[in-house]
Order: sequence, then C-alpha cells, then structure tokens
Amino acid sequence: MKTANENQYGIKETSEMFDAVISTKKAYESSVADNGKVDFPNDVLNFIDPLTKLPTAINGADKIPKELGDLNQAEIEQLAEKFGDVVYDERYQRAFYGLVIAGDAIKEIVTGEKQVA
Repeated sequence: MKTANENQYGIKETSEMFDAVISTKKAYESSVADNGKVDFPNDVLNFIDPLTKLPTAINGADKIPKELGDLNQAEIEQLAEKFGDVVYDERYQRAFYGLVIAGDAIKEIVTGEKQVA
C-alpha cells in the first residue's frame, strides 16, 4: 500500500537491497574483528543474516531502477532514517548498484528469462 509520501513505485525493493548490503558489511566487520580476516568455518555464523536477506533483495532487484527513477525527497529521507548516512555514501551506492545488476542477472539465469531493457 502506497503512503502519501511515496511515488508510484515506493522503496520496498530498494530498502531490502540496502538492508542486504549493510548486513553483509556488518558480517564482514564482525568476522575480521578478531584476526583481520574472514575465516571459514569460524566466521560462517556471521554471514547467516546476509545470506537470508540476499535472496529477497536479489528477487526484487529488477524493480529497483524504477523505484530509484521515481524516488522523491521523502523516500530518500525514509531510507536515510532507516539506514543512516550510508544512503549518501558513494561507496555504498556503488556496492548497491553492483548488487542490483548482479541480482538481476542471477534472477535471469535462475528463471531462464531475459530482461528487456
């Protein structure tokens, strides 16, 4: 359901992708805190949360460009309120867009469908 501050597409998929990116960063930080590296199997538990969030984020990745194209200031503020200043951080944006592209490609491979540009 669309709120008064949302445009046509909202920010659901965008929010899920940011959540996956931030969860992955937290998992990495937790893993390297003890010895400076990700050490499997010792650090595998740190990655459970991102591994549960990535499939949902990837599944909706194809909708993110429409959401971003329809983004208004209120939605940007909602994202910033939920995720903090990372919403404005260029490094996170690059990671975010990379995951969107990868997610869309993975979805095409898995479903056998080809997205029309």
